[in-house]
Amino acid sequence: MLRTLDRIKAADEAWLSDPEIFMVNRLDAHSDHMYYEDKDAMYGDEMPLRQSLNGTWKINYAVNIEASDRDFYKEDRDATLYDDIKVPGHMELQGFGRCQYINTMYPWEGSEDLRPPHIPREDAPVGCYVRYFDINPELAGKRTFISFQGVENAFYLWINGQFVGYAEDSFTPSEFDITDYIRDTNNKLAVRVHKRSSASWLEDQDFWRFSGIFRDVYLYAIPKTHVQNVFVHAGLDGQYTDGIFKAELTITGSLNGHIDYEITDEEGKHVAGESGVPVKAAAEISCVIKDVRKWSAEIPNLYNLKVLIYDEEGRLVENIPQHIGFRTMEMKDGLMLINGKRIVFKGVNRHEFSAVNGRCVTREEMEKDACIIKSLNINAVRTSHYPNNSYWYYLCDKYGIYLIDETNLETHGCVYIDTGSEPPYRVPDNKKEWLGAVLFRAQAMLERDKNHPSVVIWSCGNESHAGEDIRKMAEFFRARDPERLVHYEGCFHNREYSDISDMESRMYAKPYEIAEYLDSAPKKPYISCEYTHAMGNSCGGMFKYTELEDRYPQYQGGFIWDYADQALLKDGEFMVGGDYGDRPNDGFFCGNGIVFADRKLSPKAQEVKKLYAGIRLYPTDEGVVIENNNLFEDTTPYIFEVRVLKDGKAIWAVTFGCDVKPQSVYMEPVRYPDMTEPGEYVKEVRAVLMAFRKWAPVGDVVAWGQSEPVTVTGDVADTDAPAMFDDVIMGNSCIGVKTAGVHAIFSRYEGGLISYRRKGLELIDKVPQLTFWRPVTDNDKGNGFDVASSVWAGVTQYPGRATWKVEYELIDGRILDGTVCCDEFIVPESDELYGTGLKGREYAREIMKVILTYTYKLRTYPETECVVRYTMTPDARITVKAEYTGAAGVPDMPQFGMVITCSKEFDNVEFYGRGPEENYHDRDKGARFGIYKFKAGDNLTPYLNPQECGLRCDVRYAKITNADKHGIRIEKAEAPFDLKVLAHSGAEIQSAYKINYLPPRRLTYIEVLGATRGVGGDDSWGAPVHDEFTVSGEHGQGVEFVFYGI
Repeated sequence: MLRTLDRIKAADEAWLSDPEIFMVNRLDAHSDHMYYEDKDAMYGDEMPLRQSLNGTWKINYAVNIEASDRDFYKEDRDATLYDDIKVPGHMELQGFGRCQYINTMYPWEGSEDLRPPHIPREDAPVGCYVRYFDINPELAGKRTFISFQGVENAFYLWINGQFVGYAEDSFTPSEFDITDYIRDTNNKLAVRVHKRSSASWLEDQDFWRFSGIFRDVYLYAIPKTHVQNVFVHAGLDGQYTDGIFKAELTITGSLNGHIDYEITDEEGKHVAGESGVPVKAAAEISCVIKDVRKWSAEIPNLYNLKVLIYDEEGRLVENIPQHIGFRTMEMKDGLMLINGKRIVFKGVNRHEFSAVNGRCVTREEMEKDACIIKSLNINAVRTSHYPNNSYWYYLCDKYGIYLIDETNLETHGCVYIDTGSEPPYRVPDNKKEWLGAVLFRAQAMLERDKNHPSVVIWSCGNESHAGEDIRKMAEFFRARDPERLVHYEGCFHNREYSDISDMESRMYAKPYEIAEYLDSAPKKPYISCEYTHAMGNSCGGMFKYTELEDRYPQYQGGFIWDYADQALLKDGEFMVGGDYGDRPNDGFFCGNGIVFADRKLSPKAQEVKKLYAGIRLYPTDEGVVIENNNLFEDTTPYIFEVRVLKDGKAIWAVTFGCDVKPQSVYMEPVRYPDMTEPGEYVKEVRAVLMAFRKWAPVGDVVAWGQSEPVTVTGDVADTDAPAMFDDVIMGNSCIGVKTAGVHAIFSRYEGGLISYRRKGLELIDKVPQLTFWRPVTDNDKGNGFDVASSVWAGVTQYPGRATWKVEYELIDGRILDGTVCCDEFIVPESDELYGTGLKGREYAREIMKVILTYTYKLRTYPETECVVRYTMTPDARITVKAEYTGAAGVPDMPQFGMVITCSKEFDNVEFYGRGPEENYHDRDKGARFGIYKFKAGDNLTPYLNPQECGLRCDVRYAKITNADKHGIRIEKAEAPFDLKVLAHSGAEIQSAYKINYLPPRRLTYIEVLGATRGVGGDDSWGAPVHDEFTVSGEHGQGVEFVFYGI
């Protein structure tokens, strides 16, 4: 490893493929503290001693080094004819090179057959950046440095034609002393960025493969005495009451003078301090703060530390303001404890990603993410799989988010280097040539991020196998910072290295597998560093994981994969792998977010917020049970609103406040109103935020609970519905029924109702169809369900011709078979009304019900049967009942029910059931009973890969109407039904590559379902839907509902 002490004056291209050379003349990593020459400056203020170089640069782009301008850095080389490029930003998103999304394999697969540490020769893009600058007056005459906060993947640096240094590691700062290279004006900064280097083998994360200078670039100068590194230790005493403060200061420059420091609380009140501490190269300040306000994700109390450096004359030289949070993170008796309490991570993995700018993320975007995360009751983030922008850590300190800070290390693709004639090549494994690089990455992350209380665990990286090199990373973390724990999942696959990780960490373990581990009396607690893979329509069965936290103290949570879709917005379309002509690619696998790429919440977020809530609410007959599972926050910031819903509408409400202490349960007595009138009743309680929060408005519903619906029966009020039909037309091909302003026509041959006109308005477009199939989800594809049950796609599209039967139930109770016109209704030729069609009106007076039954022989193997029965009564209501008879050996079906199709003008939907967002029976914990409205045209959930979506479960009634409020009402007959109302058919959705590829809308599709398959989500490459949420093809299925016009 070539370092600053060995000042190297010339660049060498051989470094690119040498894993032992990963930095040249690069400065040692240090804390990300700020400093000023002004005593009154506060943390977060603009630094006068920092000069931004962000903006428009020049670039000479080439596909490889041979095609590049090798002399671009020379002072006499004119760069004005180069292209413009924005810094920070990715080259590919500005037209230089091709975007490529890859999950596990290396991006050169299929193009060049490589083994580590060799790098591609042909597809090895190079960006030669140039920027001219003058030195700001505030920096003039001082020792000056340049900082690159993030460059992918490796780069060389020149200033004014002189070589300065070389660096790898895309996600930690690379800094160089440039004092001897700069002049006051007209400096030429030249940076050659390489997309490929030996470091590429260490950065095989599941993300878009970008390159370029994607984080801030700036100059900074230092005073004559400068605190180069700060290591704040802000822990708690053994009783978790008093704060134990110590700060280690590494000071450079003049060591004459003294140090004063002060600690104030968030209100600015002095709590501790000291004056006259001597300046020395390794200085230390310390104190004890009685009854300290502790930092946690629930209550992120921060103190303000101000360190003032004075010279020997008493003049202020430097002011270092620093936020500090007092907390402990420890392992005790087999449990992870935060401030002495068992922590449960309600976490999510988060890639740093913007739909517009890739990994070049703005402060505003980061703050929006922090607010969304907090609003969803998420308390922890894993920085998958690299250190994030420094500002993110500041936000997590401020908002209260626990962090697993992860080293920039993933070598997932190495496992696939297996030709059969050679063993898999694992990196870093036990290979000495990679040890320096991975240790440096760990050190660079720790030194930058160590003062952030939000960081509670260091992670050695992701999916890089196990071995001595990673073991030494863990040893480094523990030696340098024993106050935090160490995480690594890879040692689960090789128990020889179990000592690397302080906790048992696994990816995508099934709930029963986790339970098996926890039942074995393990020494280590358990977390899922990745679980409930949120690809497309997913997160089914998430509750099976969160339930474990009550059963097992050593179950300490998990991190959903992942936070946001990694899709790039281009010309109104979200781009995925392959859309840029990138080969190879992993297509839609970038769409795993609980929020979409534009940060709109997906329906999955509804479930997450409910299951991650720290307060659980249970309405009972006697009152409301409040279970406060928070560790530190009581319930005083909330008002509890209790409501009674009757048939989905609130008919009564009361509010109360109470102070339920953390980790305790309280029952608030409530005197409910009389609930004896006929109807369905649901008790509901909501925790409504009434205190200021940075991430949520007053009035935000943080948690809620509902009772199970209770139905009160009684006498049904008389209606004005007619007692008899106006007319029944008994034709050879069709049966017509006229009553109550409705004209319905049933076809003998088309298999059902072909027309339903109310006051002349046609309400259906075609015969209601049986449905057994839905557009497949990403999880369906991953577990092979789409193939195993594909027979149902064919049966749905081609159910075959049904046999039919017509029956008339008369007033006297008799049922006549009208399949062939029955004797009672044959008009003799001698009758004066013979042939006029008027005789049906007379017969209609005797008919109470018109019943048409259609029987389908389904081409499954073995053959199965389905019967659809329409029963129409004089009030114009049609009861539709479909019954499927299963058979042994028939595969599971995605759903069972009927599809009603109508004109697109019927776009307004109101329903009483579970909502407001899309939900499924294995993802309905976050769905509340109520009356909700939406538009059919807006109900297509914008998953990147069009798939099953839009379902609402346990529906009692639905109205689908036009702008004039005319349309269809569907009611449950006995049991509730599931409902989908969409602007496109399942076949159209299934066939579309993306949403914007769908054909223009023509119809509205109403699916009334008696059985629906869950969506699953334990993983997206094999895990099935849990058995209780499947729809058996071997057993009977049914649906029954009432349909009429309004």
